[in-house]
Amino acid sequence: MRSRDDDKPQPDGTTKTFPDGSQTSHVNAEWIPENPQIASERDAFTDRIEPDGTVTTGGLAIRLYRKGNGTTIRDAGWVRFLDDGFIIRGPHPFLTTDPATVYC
Repeated sequence: MRSRDDDKPQPDGTTKTFPDGSQTSHVNAEWIPENPQIASERDAFTDRIEPDGTVTTGGLAIRLYRKGNGTTIRDAGWVRFLDDGFIIRGPHPFLTTDPATVYC
């Protein structure tokens, strides 16, 4: 789903709950600001929430781009969020970047 000048990307997705209590949530979202100097955002990922609360995000977690300039930042692969940090597979530069430096 597209949005313009909203606070956040507007998700279009589905959630499924499994017999063991785990869930998957598929998200597809895009945000295109009115101001072309601010990066547009495209997300297409799946969150898997385990019964113990562990969350793993996989897919295209975030892509920032500017029309005419191409991709500014792209996080793809998967990240498992743990109490004491992350387990990461794939490039995830957004986790270590100040968002202000890539959005504006």
